[in-house]
Amino acid sequence: MSAEIFYAYWDPGATPLLADLLDAAPIVAATAPVPTALELYLHPQAQRVAPRVAMLRQEGIVARLYGDGEELEAEAAAFIARGHEATTLATLGPSGPHLAEPALLGRRVLVTRAAAQAGAVLGALRLRGAEPVLLPALRIAPALDQRPLEAALERVGTYRYILFTSQNSVQNFFAALDAKAVDVRRLGDARLLAVGAATALALRARGLLAEIARTGTAMGLASQLQGRVRVGDRALLLGPEPPDAQLLQALWDQGLQVDAVPIYRTLRGAAQHDAAAVLRQGRPDAVLFYSPSAVQATTAALPAGYLDGVPAVAIGPTTSAACLELGLKLAAQAESPGLAGILAVLRQVLTDSKE
Repeated sequence: MSAEIFYAYWDPGATPLLADLLDAAPIVAATAPVPTALELYLHPQAQRVAPRVAMLRQEGIVARLYGDGEELEAEAAAFIARGHEATTLATLGPSGPHLAEPALLGRRVLVTRAAAQAGAVLGALRLRGAEPVLLPALRIAPALDQRPLEAALERVGTYRYILFTSQNSVQNFFAALDAKAVDVRRLGDARLLAVGAATALALRARGLLAEIARTGTAMGLASQLQGRVRVGDRALLLGPEPPDAQLLQALWDQGLQVDAVPIYRTLRGAAQHDAAAVLRQGRPDAVLFYSPSAVQATTAALPAGYLDGVPAVAIGPTTSAACLELGLKLAAQAESPGLAGILAVLRQVLTDSKE
């Protein structure tokens, strides 16, 4: 197996995203300790994220380094089991290993995600040599009616399950806890469930571990709880406005008492100045879409026909359908909604387009 190596100097402004990028990026594993000559190139934040992981920065190269022996073997095996690729290098000399050109060097990628959610994918694209262009087609705002959330915070210790449907759910929930000065310990023994790795990472940044829905979709939360619900169990469902009626019904069918709290709303439409900035940078080599509404807002913000022939990568089936409905060139659909799955299919699309 071949690992991706990154030829991009680390952006200090991206340091808060280090945990996301570590989980999304394939690794280079070294069986020997890091040579003394390379210690100056270790990223200063890496040890704060995971003590046994070092981020190497050498002539623009960013790589993951582990220890040696059995520990290395176990770590690499676990990383591969999570769907990533790894390679083992016998040694690392003072000049570092011989590395291939990064997969996405010089390719311009249009990212249509909300700015608050786009940091990880923008950083990962830069590390792979790409030139990401952000056009926030959606904006996230608090729910109009805050009373359901305030009521839920009053009884937050009574829930056996707290279900987070997105990173926005996590961010808005903890913003509300902070605003009301509610101690996180009041969550008690609640089991936390998250849709997707990114949502779980947002919780981990708060020091909380969450179980990830295996299917990576909101309905996966209901599947995850199948056979586990006891009489009288209460759940807090945190999601968009309005709540997902299908998911809510599936949870009720299992006997859960559910408080469905709309914690945020999505505002459609790209800002005119953002669209103008995209036009100045030229047509992209590919475009990433994360929702049907993002497809609609992006095509509305750009001149008619601007994206004709540009390969589109969609996050899922409904987003794929929206691309086709609006006449875009649907090149691929990500097999999984996580960052690693999106990057894998994007890499394949751009590789195919060069041939």
